[in-house]
Amino acid sequence: MATGGWTCVLLVAVTFQLAVCVVQKVRLADGDSESEGRVEVFDSDRWFTLCGNDWTIPAARTVCRELGFGDVKFPKSTYAMGTSFFGKGSPTIYPRGFDCLPDSTSLSECRETRVRCGLGDDVASVFCKDRVRLAGGAVPHQGRLEVLRDGAWATVCGRSWGDPEAQVACRQLGFSGAVDWRWSEQYFPRTPEDVPTPLYVLACNGSERSMLNCNRLQVGDCSHSEDVGLLCEGQFSASPL
Repeated sequence: MATGGWTCVLLVAVTFQLAVCVVQKVRLADGDSESEGRVEVFDSDRWFTLCGNDWTIPAARTVCRELGFGDVKFPKSTYAMGTSFFGKGSPTIYPRGFDCLPDSTSLSECRETRVRCGLGDDVASVFCKDRVRLAGGAVPHQGRLEVLRDGAWATVCGRSWGDPEAQVACRQLGFSGAVDWRWSEQYFPRTPEDVPTPLYVLACNGSERSMLNCNRLQVGDCSHSEDVGLLCEGQFSASPL
């Protein structure tokens, strides 16, 4: 996954290294899902890893926001974030670190810092929140299906929805599969008025890893009466996608 932005030019002298950095893209690599992985930045036609020694929660949160996930999954823990949890990837570590504010939304907004890493040192990882959730259910595996859109949670239009779409959604949520689906207003609390209405319907074949891989068909008049409600299998999948 990548997002657009900025370039880095390295000026190397005998005794020092100066970096003027503008990261062009950011991605997560080698995670079990799209919302986790080793943090890599693209600059000067190549991908770099980031130093794990100086990796912080504000920086991790910034990466998650930049990639559209909103926040980190474990906001009070730095566990695994600076320990090459998803492998070391590229042998070249980016020559700058990032000192980010709590409300930064892009690495381009963060202050550049010197890194304390060399070849073989640990690199940065993140665990971001998923862009899909179940809301309003009595137990974690049931509820109204919602997706994160432009920083706000929105419902999913159930028009033409069927078993293939339900199976993909439940697997993306970490469950083994779907048991059933229904209009959410029949089984779950009424959708709050401030929740955006769906902009499109999904068309899946059932084999996709994520709803992001399904076809999207524009819809202009889907109302909250057609919001999707899901009942997924109660056990989390032993091998997450």
